[in-house]
Amino acid sequence: MKKILVIDFGSQYTQLIARRLRELCVYSEVCPWDEVPSLDDVEGFILSGGPESSNIEGNPTIHQDIFDTKKPILGICYGMQVLSFQEGGKVINEGKKEFGYAELNLLSESKIFENTDTTIDVWMSHGDKVDSLPAGYEITASSPNSPIAAFQNQEKKYFGLQFHPEVTHTKYGKDIIKNFVDICGVVQNWDASDILKQIDELVSNEVKDNNIIAGFFLDSTRSIIPTLDEIIMEGSLSFKNSISNYDFTTVRKLKKDIKEAIKNNTDDNLKKDHKKAQAKLSEIERNFQIILNLYNNNMIDEQRPLSFFPNNQRLVVGVEDKGTDKLIVPFEFVGKKLFYGLTATGTSDLNPMPFDPRYPMVGLHANALNTILDNKIIHEVSKVNVAIIIILFGLFLSFAIPFLSPAMGGLAIVVILSFYGWLSFWLFSNQYIWLDMVGPLLTLVLGYLGITVYNYVQEEKNKQFLKESFGTYVSPELIDQMYESGEEPSLGGEEGYHTAFFTDIQSFSAFSEKLTASELVALLNQYLTDMTDVLLENNGTLDKYIGDAIVAFYGAPIDVKDHELWACRTAIKMQENLGILRKGWQAEGNRWPEIVHNMQNRIGISSGNMVTGNMGSESRMNYTMMGDNVNTAARLESSAKQYGIYIQIADSTYQPVKDKVVVRDLDYVRVMGKNEPVKVFELISEVGQEPENYKKILPAYHEALNLYKNQEWEKAIEAFKASDELEDMFPGRKTNPSRIYIPRCEHFTSNSPGDDWDGVWTLTSK
Repeated sequence: MKKILVIDFGSQYTQLIARRLRELCVYSEVCPWDEVPSLDDVEGFILSGGPESSNIEGNPTIHQDIFDTKKPILGICYGMQVLSFQEGGKVINEGKKEFGYAELNLLSESKIFENTDTTIDVWMSHGDKVDSLPAGYEITASSPNSPIAAFQNQEKKYFGLQFHPEVTHTKYGKDIIKNFVDICGVVQNWDASDILKQIDELVSNEVKDNNIIAGFFLDSTRSIIPTLDEIIMEGSLSFKNSISNYDFTTVRKLKKDIKEAIKNNTDDNLKKDHKKAQAKLSEIERNFQIILNLYNNNMIDEQRPLSFFPNNQRLVVGVEDKGTDKLIVPFEFVGKKLFYGLTATGTSDLNPMPFDPRYPMVGLHANALNTILDNKIIHEVSKVNVAIIIILFGLFLSFAIPFLSPAMGGLAIVVILSFYGWLSFWLFSNQYIWLDMVGPLLTLVLGYLGITVYNYVQEEKNKQFLKESFGTYVSPELIDQMYESGEEPSLGGEEGYHTAFFTDIQSFSAFSEKLTASELVALLNQYLTDMTDVLLENNGTLDKYIGDAIVAFYGAPIDVKDHELWACRTAIKMQENLGILRKGWQAEGNRWPEIVHNMQNRIGISSGNMVTGNMGSESRMNYTMMGDNVNTAARLESSAKQYGIYIQIADSTYQPVKDKVVVRDLDYVRVMGKNEPVKVFELISEVGQEPENYKKILPAYHEALNLYKNQEWEKAIEAFKASDELEDMFPGRKTNPSRIYIPRCEHFTSNSPGDDWDGVWTLTSK
C-alpha cells in the first residue's frame, strides 16, 4: 500500500499530521526519527516539529536512508530546520521565541502553495530559525519575524515550512498538505476497508492454512469456541509446520492504527467500520494466542496473578499497557487450583503486607498453599545467633571505625550493609531462612552515627582549643588550615624559612608629651586594631606588641605559600590604612594635635631561616620567633628613618617577589650589630599600583645611584639633587634617599674608597 511516512521528532502535533493525511484518504504511518522502518511503498516523507535545536550535536537528525530514496520531503518547523542544516544551511537561535499567528507573504511560485492566497495567516511555534539556505534552495515565503518562512528545492522536491499547516489555526493548511500529497503522486483512495484487508493478510500470512488448531479457532463458520476435547476428537494437537514464537508485533501495530483511526475520524460511518475491524482483530489475536499457548505448552502451570477485564470478558497474564499481556482460555485451568478474589483499588480485601501496603488478601491464601505444596517452610535464625552478630558489629565499630577516615569508615559501613542485606535476601530466597535485619543493621547504622557524632564533637572541641590558644595572634583561616593539616604546635621551637616583620610609630615618644594617658591609650588602641586586622587578613602571625611596635612573622605555625609577598602586601596595606586614619583624625579638628595628624610608621621586613615555637616557662609561654634574620628585620625598621622612608625590605625578601612589587634600590649596608652586609630596598607598591610621582622619581634616582656606584661623585651629586627636587617632602618627613647620598658623594670626593670598594655603607646608629 502506497503511503506517506511521518517522521516524529517529538512534536505535540505529530499525530495530527497523520490524521490530516488520513482525512485526505492517504495511508500514513508515524515512526520515531531513530527507528526508520522498511521504506518499501513509501512515496514521501513529512518531518514533524520538535523541541530540540538542529545544530546541536546529538540532537535528532534525518536518517540517510530517507535521503537515499530520493522521494519528496516536507519539513515542518524543526523538520524544516534539520533539513536545511543537514543539506548545508545555517540555523540560528536569537534568544527569543515566536508563538501564535503570523502573516505569511508568498515570494515565488511553489507547488506547495497552489490554490492559496499570496498572504496567509499561519501558526508559528519555534525558537530557532533558518538563517541561510543550502545550495540549490530558494525562499518561497517570509513573515515579519522569519525572513525564511518557507523554502524549496524544486529539483529534489524538498520543501520546508517554518509554520504548522496541520493545525486549524493555519489558513489553507489542509490545502498545503494536499499539495504535498499530489507532489508525492499518492492516489487518495485509502479508507477503513484497507485495514480489514490488512487483517485478512495477517491471517493468511502469519497463521498458516495447514495448521490444524488454527483451522478450528479461525473457522469463520464456527460460532462457539471449541473445547479441548473437541480439538482432540476432531484433529491433532501437533503441527504439520511449526510456528515461531510469535511476538504479535504486527497485531499490535494494527491495533494502534485502528485506535488512532477511531480517535481521529469524525465520520460516524468510518468509525463504525474501524470498530468492526478492531473487534475482528481482537478475535484473531485471542484465537492466535490460544494456538501459541497450546503449541508451546504454555498453559497455567505455576502460581501467577491474573488480571480480569470485564469490558471484553477476558483473562490475561501480564500487563496490557506494556504489551506483555497473554490471553488465557478456560480449558487452561483444568487440573489447576484457582483462587478468586477482589484486587481492585477501593475494595475491602486489601491489607498491608511487608512489600505492599495494599496487597490483595486472595494472594495471601495462594502463597500459603504454594508454601505447603512445595514444602518451602521458612525457618528463623535463632535470637542467640542474631545477638552474636550484633556483638560482632559492635566490636567492629569500637576497634576498627575509629582508625579509619570518615570516607573509608562510611564506605566500610556501606559494604557491610550491602553484603548483609544481600546475604539475608539470598538465604530467604534460596534456603528459606529468615535472618533478622532490623537488630544488626540498626546496631551498625546507629553505632556508626554515634561514633561519627562523637568524633565531630571532639574535633570541634580540639578546634575550639586551637582558636582559644592562637586566635589572638593567628588569623581564623590559618587556624582552620592548621587544624585540617593536623599540625599542632609543639613545645619548643622548630627551624624554618619564614619572613620577619617589624613596625612601629615614628617618634612615638613625642606623642606622650602631647597627649594625656587616656588619649594616648585610645589613639594607640585604634591604630593597633587597624594594623593588626591588616596583618591577620594577610595570613600573618602576631608575635607580640612592644608599646607602639608590632612584631609579626609569616610562614608559621603552618606553612604559608609566598609568605614574602604576603608580608609586602601587609606593609603596603598598613601604609594605605594609616593614610585613612590620618584623614579621620584631621577631620576631627582640634581633638588631636598636629603630630597625630601627621603620624607615620616604619616597617622592616627580612626573610630567612629562624626558629618559631612556644618559648618561655612551663607556666607561661609565648609563640614567638628567634634568629639572625629576626634581628635584621628589626634593624631595617629602625634604620629606615635614616633614609626618610617607611618600608625597608631585605634582598632575601625582595628576590622571590621582584616581578610582583615596585621598589627603590636603597643601599648595600652593614646594620648595627651585624658583620655581614645586607642589600636593602624601599618597598613602594605592587606592580601596576605605584603612585604617579614615583614614575618620575625612580628613573631619576636610579640614574644618580648608578653614577654613585661608578664613583662619578660630581655627576652623582648633581643627579641626586635633581631627583631630590622630585621627592614628596610631606609634613613629618625630614629627609629622603636622594639627600642621604649627597653628603656621601661629597665625602668620597676627598676620600676615595679605592678601586676595590664593594659599595657597602656601615650604619653607625639604629
